[in-house]
Amino acid sequence: MKKNRGSNHSLQKKASAAVGSCLRSVRLPALLVLFLILFSFIFINTNYRNLDVSALRNAVASPDNDLSFFDTMPATPAPNNAGSVCQSKYEIVPGKVYKLGDCDKHVNDMQQRLMLLGYLPSDEPSDVFNKPLEQAVKLFQRANHLAQSGEVDETLLRLLYSDAPVEYVIEYGNVGNDVRMLQERLMQLGYYSEKINGYFGMATRTAVEQFRLSNNLPESSVVDTEAFNLIFSAYAVDDGNLPFETGEPYYTVSPAPSPVPSSLPMPAASPTPTLPPAPTSTPSPKPTAIATASAAPTAAPTPSPRPTPTPKPTPTPSPTQSPAPTPTTAPAPSQGLEQFIDALYSQLGKPYVFGSSGPDLFDCSGLVYYCLRQAGLNIGRLNAAGYSNYAGWQRIDGKENLIRGDLVFFYDDAYSRISHVGVYLGNNSFLHASATAGSVVISNAGNWFNTHLAWGRRVF
Repeated sequence: MKKNRGSNHSLQKKASAAVGSCLRSVRLPALLVLFLILFSFIFINTNYRNLDVSALRNAVASPDNDLSFFDTMPATPAPNNAGSVCQSKYEIVPGKVYKLGDCDKHVNDMQQRLMLLGYLPSDEPSDVFNKPLEQAVKLFQRANHLAQSGEVDETLLRLLYSDAPVEYVIEYGNVGNDVRMLQERLMQLGYYSEKINGYFGMATRTAVEQFRLSNNLPESSVVDTEAFNLIFSAYAVDDGNLPFETGEPYYTVSPAPSPVPSSLPMPAASPTPTLPPAPTSTPSPKPTAIATASAAPTAAPTPSPRPTPTPKPTPTPSPTQSPAPTPTTAPAPSQGLEQFIDALYSQLGKPYVFGSSGPDLFDCSGLVYYCLRQAGLNIGRLNAAGYSNYAGWQRIDGKENLIRGDLVFFYDDAYSRISHVGVYLGNNSFLHASATAGSVVISNAGNWFNTHLAWGRRVF
């Protein structure tokens, strides 16, 4: 028994020693693995926090971000569509940043994309990053709740070239010249009566909601592409009026004020061919004989007065009607046309700014609006698509049928909507407020004109 107990005890000691040696041999690698796991976790967590803190520090230090930065906090991942880019059509240079003054072939692509999304009017694109393009980039950044720097980096390009980018929109809290233009238009329609200040506040929000309700649009306070085009169309329902039932816009187009009233009395004076009263007023007996001859059939006196009175009354009305037959209605259109053309030429070289209607800054439809009013036409502030659909002006199809002074309208690159307007000058040229040129210019009616021309409208 004692020998068995001793052997068992020695076996236990040997087993414990074996286990201890095994543990000692495994302990160091296990501790090393555990240490590596803990170190990796701490390193990743620390870098993530440092990334957020540095981003926050940079954003707060930037004066352009202001409160709009907090629309992107906490650091949200990129939208689902940000990684999906039409690589076959657009090229993205990693790390490249585009800004005002750059000249690059990729700027051309940016312009075309922003035109399709409604941030720029349709125009012949160029490789120059100018002020209108910078403004369009800021509007795109505004729509995506980003800092409005006006510069385009790789991240913004991926948003711009994604499969479902944000189209042009105006919403609550926005500030800009386009908001001012919206307020002016809503005031014309009777929905807005507050101060025009370019800030989309509660009053503007209420006006937009009322407009959408009156025009059978989905309930919202956002001015999307559909609402924007309707607000600036000739068929927008104003406050209490339904002009679309007759197909006529809510406003009236009238020529210059002076010629119209002067022409109206003229027909009243001309149809007074009361030649018999004129001879009766003369005391000579011959006209009275005519009157008696018409009343009593005396044969002898009738032949003698016929030759004598007829030449006398005819010369007298002709001099009186000679000043009258100059109906000033005929010269009025040409006069209005020349006033329109003169007003257009007076704006050459003035800067292009989206949403502006003069007198110092213009966009394409604002230029037409301003100059037509200078010519005496009482019209509303529409956009290019709105003016293109005004049935009160004769539609002109085909470039060969255009004449000097006709409005010309252009499709975007997708040929899905009208997004630009100019004025044909003849001699294969047209005048317009060009976003590509950055100002009011005269351009050649060449290839871009021919391929994008939708139709014209003859105002005069």
